Amino acid sequence: MLFLELPSSFEDNKFMGKQIIKLLFSIGLVVVALLVGMMAFVTDTDAKASLNWPAVTGVVKNTKIEKSGSRRVTFCPRVFYAYVINGKSYEGTLITEPEPFFSTEKEAQQITSRYPDNSQVQVYYNPKNPEQAHLIRGQTSQGQNTVWVSIIFLIGSIAFFVVQLTRVLRRRW
Repeated sequence: MLFLELPSSFEDNKFMGKQIIKLLFSIGLVVVALLVGMMAFVTDTDAKASLNWPAVTGVVKNTKIEKSGSRRVTFCPRVFYAYVINGKSYEGTLITEPEPFFSTEKEAQQITSRYPDNSQVQVYYNPKNPEQAHLIRGQTSQGQNTVWVSIIFLIGSIAFFVVQLTRVLRRRW
């Protein structure tokens, strides 16, 4: 009889081990989702705040398109500009917040083509921190999508955690 009970107990322990690993993984997912959500929220808050930022005339130094990724390639337009506030020179690269990225180089070029070298641009800067500046103020659709994706990711990771916790508790008691 003892021999027959041993495998069952071993299987229970093996099952519980897998469930605990899944539970720990789900906790990790919730933490990552919270961090991503906080970053998206801060970025979205900055984008909204930029609607009230003052503007100063700046000069475009140059533009380029940065390519990143190997499997899923994205193209990020970069505009290097300079501006002066109260006699102090600053340099910036943010077009808008969050930084735009595209799946094709042509889409990124449509952005950089708006900013020819040595052209004058309106630079919107944070009066409390003049180093923080954008060329386009306010929310973008990419920024809003990032917030929604992070909310969905958080809800999904919490649901996964609840399912895993329920399985562990149901098996334990």
